[in-house]
Amino acid sequence: LAAAPPAAAADTAPDFTSHTTRHYWRPQLDRRGAELLLAPLPKGAFVVRSSSQPGVLCVSHKEGNGAIGHGILHQWHGRSPMERCGWSIESEPRTYASLDLLLQSLPLRWPPADERGSGSGSSGG
Repeated sequence: LAAAPPAAAADTAPDFTSHTTRHYWRPQLDRRGAELLLAPLPKGAFVVRSSSQPGVLCVSHKEGNGAIGHGILHQWHGRSPMERCGWSIESEPRTYASLDLLLQSLPLRWPPADERGSGSGSSGG
C-alpha cells in the first residue's frame, strides 16, 4: 500500500488510542484469521489488528486481484519537535496525527455495517 500525496500537516496532538473503538479494530485476529474474514469481502475491505511484531499494528486488506495484503503500522512517540510523532505505514515518510487519517489516505474502503461482522471492539456497536 502506498499513501496518497501528503496533505497539509494537522496541528494536533497525535491520537494513539481512538482506533480501539473503531469498527476496523480486530485485536483478536491473527494473520490467518484476517485473511479468512476478508476473503469474501470486496476490494479495499480491511481490518487493523495486533501484529506478531512487537510495538506495531498491522492493516490487512483485500487487494484488487483478490489477494490479501498486510502492512505494518508504526506509532511514533517523538519526544522533541525534531522527532516523528504520530502514525505511518511501512517505510513511508509521511506521519499522520491519527490512525484514521492514515487509513483514509490509503486506497481502502470502509466496509458497510453489514460487512463488519461482530467482535469489532466497539462498545457502541
